[in-house]
Amino acid sequence: MATRILSVSGVTLCCVLESFLLSKALPKHVSDSYAFAKIFFTLLPLHYLTLVVFWGLIYPFLVSPLKHFPAPKVSLHP
Repeated sequence: MATRILSVSGVTLCCVLESFLLSKALPKHVSDSYAFAKIFFTLLPLHYLTLVVFWGLIYPFLVSPLKHFPAPKVSLHP
């Protein structure tokens, strides 16, 4: 379940939902006709940056079940 939400399509869907809710919840602060698009295109890069940070830095070192396996022993001198 978590891997579906933390995919590109899942993050985009969450961004669409979040943008819609923010444009409806804050009509006084966001009053123009392009409010949804402004919120969406502001939040989308932030969501993608979060996705890259999670899959690139957090998951491999802190969450992955493979992090406890021993690494292969490499000898520099044969």
